[in-house]
Amino acid sequence: MAKEKEKENLFLQNAEGKSFYEFDAREIKDFIKLFDVKRNKLDKRNEQFNEKVDENVPNKTSANDSNAGETNDGHP
Repeated sequence: MAKEKEKENLFLQNAEGKSFYEFDAREIKDFIKLFDVKRNKLDKRNEQFNEKVDENVPNKTSANDSNAGETNDGHP
């Protein structure tokens, strides 16, 4: 957990303006690991979102199917 906080702190330092050139090799490796973790989380969230969207998309029906059960009174 402390290592994760340290990685987050590196990210915040960079967001506040610290250049990547100011970090040492170990910190850069930690950045890469942090980005990998964040990317995996985003990919999982994207997959979950797409699954939910796919479930909510109505099935395609033909024009006649949308009037199923209605009687034809002669009007379009």
